[in-house]
Amino acid sequence: MQMHGHVYRLLFLLSRPRDALNKLGERDDGESLLLKAYSLLFMDNLSGAEQLFNRVDSIDTLVGKGIISMKRLRFGDAFEKLEEYRRRGSNPFLKAEALYTLMNLRILTGDTFSFDELHRELIEVSMVNDLPAYQWMAEIHRARLKVLDGDIEGAVSSLEIASKGLEERKNVGRRVLSLIQLAYYRSFMGEGHAALNILEKASTLAGLTGSRLLQGLVHYYTYIVKSIMGVEDTESYNLARTLIELSEDRIMQTEVEMDTIMELIRSGELIAARREIQKLLSSLKKTDYGYKIPTLLYFLAEVELLDSNPERVLEIVEEYMENYFPGRKFLSLEMMALRSAALLKLGNKKEAYTRFLEMLRFTEEHNLYHYWTTNIEDTLAKLEPLIRHHMKVSREMEPYLLKLSLQGNIIGKKAPAINLDAASRFLDFETVQKHLNVLKQLDPKFPEIYARRLRYRIKVLGGFSISIGNRTLREEDFNRPIHVKVMKYLIINRNLNLPKEKIIEDIWGQKQTEKTHRTLNTIISHIRKILHPLGEKRNTIKGTKGEIGFYPDERFHIDAEEFERYHREGKLALFRDEEQGKELLQEALKLYTGDLLPADNHEWVSWERERLRTLYAQTAMLVAELLRKRSEIYLAIFTLEEAMYRTSDSSIYGKLIEYLDEIGLTERKSYWENYVERFIFSE
Repeated sequence: MQMHGHVYRLLFLLSRPRDALNKLGERDDGESLLLKAYSLLFMDNLSGAEQLFNRVDSIDTLVGKGIISMKRLRFGDAFEKLEEYRRRGSNPFLKAEALYTLMNLRILTGDTFSFDELHRELIEVSMVNDLPAYQWMAEIHRARLKVLDGDIEGAVSSLEIASKGLEERKNVGRRVLSLIQLAYYRSFMGEGHAALNILEKASTLAGLTGSRLLQGLVHYYTYIVKSIMGVEDTESYNLARTLIELSEDRIMQTEVEMDTIMELIRSGELIAARREIQKLLSSLKKTDYGYKIPTLLYFLAEVELLDSNPERVLEIVEEYMENYFPGRKFLSLEMMALRSAALLKLGNKKEAYTRFLEMLRFTEEHNLYHYWTTNIEDTLAKLEPLIRHHMKVSREMEPYLLKLSLQGNIIGKKAPAINLDAASRFLDFETVQKHLNVLKQLDPKFPEIYARRLRYRIKVLGGFSISIGNRTLREEDFNRPIHVKVMKYLIINRNLNLPKEKIIEDIWGQKQTEKTHRTLNTIISHIRKILHPLGEKRNTIKGTKGEIGFYPDERFHIDAEEFERYHREGKLALFRDEEQGKELLQEALKLYTGDLLPADNHEWVSWERERLRTLYAQTAMLVAELLRKRSEIYLAIFTLEEAMYRTSDSSIYGKLIEYLDEIGLTERKSYWENYVERFIFSE
């Protein structure tokens, strides 16, 4: 029935379950009941959905029942039902939803072995059946996987494209999910205010969906982002907790319960915290959501230590080590520290010391210095006299002692001579800036020592930022817009001696005068301070009386430069190893997050933007052709469609239309023809 087809699109492509229910009205035939069940499911009414699914005798209920099992933490049952539909089901909307949910399950269970296979299959199903929203929904899960691999910038790039694709396809609900994750990851990059703006947009959209869970998630991540920024927001937390509890989604309810436990521990309500931990542990052990159990064991060990039960702490740590070590390494680090702290409380300093050295070796082996927290440093503070007594160990411990010294925990102003070369491996940039004078007193050469390890990431594709260590500078962080303009000019024209009169002509649009010459010198001085914040003698801005140039050394990573390198190396590799060449070219595509400095319309930007855009188009088409040769035409089309959202290029468009014609995807071809027409009109 045509009406049912329209409802399927409302539900699965547009995420509008409330409109779907209204459309179905009082109909109670089998297909209508099935669609009502999915509508209730997407509005978080799991009980109501389950009742309706049980009234329908159809394989098409398997996906809905699988999603309900997942939300109730019965992952094994969810896998079974979804995989069965993947094998036997024929409804394209439900097949796509099953694959999308299986990708989610793979991440939730930590078993991502077949993730890429699921992704390829989802892309094919979405294209063959003209379900474009699902290819962008898949990017949401791919972004989560990138974060697990430590690639937050890549995740942000994927989510920006996903959000744009879902906006184009008018899928409100899933776009809210992409915006929530985008905000969360951008807050990790020090962009808290931008993250809150994104969440405000997500909040408006969530209200249109009728989903309590989506509205609760927006409030929950608003609370999380503000916490990262150091701002308390109990109102958002309470709203989130209420809405998520109403949603019947045990996955998110578990997240909120764990946050509640952390708050109880922080406020010293140990009896209540212990009770809630044990209740949640008992609940999770009856489910397949074992991923959260190690964290709960850590919470419990922390409570027992605070409540002076060191024997119990050792029992909990032993359980963790037997079943979950090394697991999430930062958590293992914390458990090892709690074990030493418990041994100290029992008066067993020798064993505590031995175990602490094991923890240090684990820290060194996995480069976990940045995960050191109060628990670890408190334990080290208690062991400090013992460490001082053993001179060999004392030398090994110097970097750690320095960190504590800077925080005033042990040594205070009487810090001894320290191996600053070793210490510079784990002191973060903000700590160094804060305590620079103390560090220079310990060793005047420290700025030079630390600067050798400092890494700079300069982004000019899709926007502008400079990351120095763990600090990110954006345009608004410069003193004046003209300073940013000169910085961008030097970056684009890097490794060149530029006549000052040429810079002045390009930047100010006028001939050099004594005033503009002085202004330029002042700006260059400001830029030098930004690039060399520790006052080190290295100078990447070099010049004479009449010339100036930016000469980045090996510490600088410029996205446009890396994009070109991967493009060049990928093309060369194709002659000897096609697979390696394809992988390098795909890395180049990931780096191109948008056109060069898209907000800048200066002539000296435009020509370089066009050159890089041409290279990107060549790369995208080359990767697409390699995929097509392997009979992966759907991934080839996906590559070109993603490229179209990143830049406007007629050659990419032409190749995309060619591939769409080749396999007869006429509706998708019409969409892109209209998209290009809209784009040209907006230009």
